[in-house]
Amino acid sequence: MKIVSQTETQIVVRDSSLWISVLCGLGFLLVLTMTTRAGNWKGMLASGLLLVFAMAWVRRSTFTFDAGAQKIRWRRLRMLRMASGELPFSAVQDIRLDESTGSGGASNVTIYRPTIVAANGDVPMADVYSSGRDHFTRLRATLLAFVRGQKLPAQPGVAAASSDAARAAELNESVRVLLEQGRKVDAILLVQRTDHLDLTEATFRVNQVEIQMKTNKP
Repeated sequence: MKIVSQTETQIVVRDSSLWISVLCGLGFLLVLTMTTRAGNWKGMLASGLLLVFAMAWVRRSTFTFDAGAQKIRWRRLRMLRMASGELPFSAVQDIRLDESTGSGGASNVTIYRPTIVAANGDVPMADVYSSGRDHFTRLRATLLAFVRGQKLPAQPGVAAASSDAARAAELNESVRVLLEQGRKVDAILLVQRTDHLDLTEATFRVNQVEIQMKTNKP
């Protein structure tokens, strides 16, 4: 989950697992094609399970925090079903970070999702828990300050802007090194983890760096 658009009067936050659905869908088509050619009916059943997973991961949530209307409007897609609603700023009591425990190799890791605590009931902002406590803590602080009409925390000044530019340049350089080594998958995973992007967005970023590298070649 991340902020995809931010102005003085509006913040749009989005969470999406559509990339998982796309991967499962591609896996379904691949397995179905292979098993159909081989006449393997048990394999076709396995491909059906991939299709079920693909449908289950068709999920996307968008929350728009509108200071002008003093409302939060939300839209949620779950398994091809769309739901929507709105909530006045005045009804928001808090934004809680729900915690869960996921498997992380030899040890367990704590994963999170933000939930709007309102007078008439809680509204989870994501279906899927994700890692990155610092990221979600900053997101919570930003959204709460916006709802309460306070100055947004960690507003980027000249120093912050310079720091962000330097970090972006350092990340791009790391991506270039990985691409030169033929490690495009590692480059995509690096961008995904560093900037908290989904797989599609991270792949796009890496492709842009790759295109720039090819353009700059003599």
